[in-house]
Formats: sequence, C-alpha cells, structure tokens
Amino acid sequence: MFYEQIAIAYLMKASKDAAHTDELAQQAVTYFDKYLAARQKNDIDIELYSAGRGFESAGDLSTKNRCLYYERAIRAFNEEAASIQGESYTAYGTTIPLAPVREENRQSLEGVQAKYAKAGCK
Repeated sequence: MFYEQIAIAYLMKASKDAAHTDELAQQAVTYFDKYLAARQKNDIDIELYSAGRGFESAGDLSTKNRCLYYERAIRAFNEEAASIQGESYTAYGTTIPLAPVREENRQSLEGVQAKYAKAGCK
C-alpha cells in the first residue's frame, strides 16, 4: 500500500503542476510498478485494478506517454479479469460476491479502451 499511496501523491502533483506533468506522471507509474512487484499474488488479484486506474490516470495527464500508460491500464484490467472468476471470494472470514467486481472492471476496461482509441494509439 505504501507504494500505491506514493504513486497517487505523484498523480495529484502532476494534475496541479503543468510544467512537470509528464515527469510526475512517470514517477507515479514507477511507484505503481513497485506496488505491483511488492504485492502478494492471491487467487483474486484486485491490486491490478488499482494499478490499472493509476496507469489510466497517468495516461490522462501525460502528453508524451499517453498511449503507453493506457496500454498498461488495459493490460492490468485484462489480467484482473482473468483472476476474478467464480461467484464469490472468501478471505479473512468475509465473502465478497465477484459479479460487481467483474462489472466494475469491465466498465473501467471499456473506458480506457475508448480513451486509447480516441488518443489515436495503435
């Protein structure tokens, strides 16, 4: 979580500092990469969703690496989709229905795919 919080802080800075937006977005992506590398891989890998949203935000802010960041978001959402199979997931005594998680992931994936196309990415 520590890396994710740092990444989000960089995204917030990037949204307010037009002169350094691309550099700050890159720093955010670096910390999202560290977040993903440090995560515990479980049967249900919801950290991919958070990272996907972060990559998407970096793409929204960046002028230089927009397509790359959108691609990273699409990859993260697709990887998460593969891990959220079944009806529910139980962890720490709590059962979570997966249909709403799948739907939220699907909507996010479609949204970033639309941004990717609109930006002219190939």
